Amino acid sequence: MKIIKKALPKDYILVSSSDLHLGSPCVNEDQIASMVDYVASTDNCFMVNMGDNVEAISPRDKRFQFDDCKYQTTQEQAEIQTASSRKW
Repeated sequence: MKIIKKALPKDYILVSSSDLHLGSPCVNEDQIASMVDYVASTDNCFMVNMGDNVEAISPRDKRFQFDDCKYQTTQEQAEIQTASSRKW
């Protein structure tokens, strides 16, 4: 884990995100991109991502429905997380 230290200005906006569940049929990737664009284009605006970014439901879970998962393997989930980090 990398710890990033940053002195914050007196006035700032802090946006928190978590539980994005990339790959879920219910996720709105355009809305996530919009949030990231807002943070990137707003002065003194920072985002803290608290994790749970991929739809990593276990196939053993009774709620699991294979056809509903956009990214069906752990490799695909890792790749979308990495690509999203670079994109956003």
